[in-house]
Amino acid sequence: MAAKAHRGASGCCLGCFSMLALSTGLLTLLLIASDVGLHGLAAGLCMACLPVPVYVGLAMWVDRYEPEPPTLLAGAFFWGATVAVFVSYLLNTYNSSVFLQATGDARVAQALGG
Repeated sequence: MAAKAHRGASGCCLGCFSMLALSTGLLTLLLIASDVGLHGLAAGLCMACLPVPVYVGLAMWVDRYEPEPPTLLAGAFFWGATVAVFVSYLLNTYNSSVFLQATGDARVAQALGG
């Protein structure tokens, strides 16, 4: 009897991915809230959620001839909303501190950090 081909992610990998994404997403929200306050965080979340239907529609339109499973689309958006935002927050903060030490001007460092 031939061995059955393994398809999809195992439950352990999916659980680890979910925990990583949730923890980095919550940490990012806490870091941003400590910088801009709760009102700024709420306004930013509202503004960030407005274009999501457009992006989902574009992704589905591009994928119309050979559609992938909806779980892959959801995973891509979940990754982009959590882990990718956290990593870019860290890199932008680090770059801003490097430019602040190099130039000594906070406005220049903020402009060039991103």
